[in-house]
Amino acid sequence: MDPDSVIARQMKDTIRQSEAIRNAWVDAVSDSVVNFRMQDGQKNDAQEGVRYSLRQYTEQ
Repeated sequence: MDPDSVIARQMKDTIRQSEAIRNAWVDAVSDSVVNFRMQDGQKNDAQEGVRYSLRQYTEQ
């Protein structure tokens, strides 16, 4: 395959875009884990504890 051909250039662009999408997905997943952990920490620090929680319903 000629590296300067249209197909080769399109393939390189697709690979670059796929890597960018993958990196964005990894960042989003990492951020969601951090947010989830922070949320649990806030619940545990509450003086009155957790009054309302949807966790038991969403885990089923």
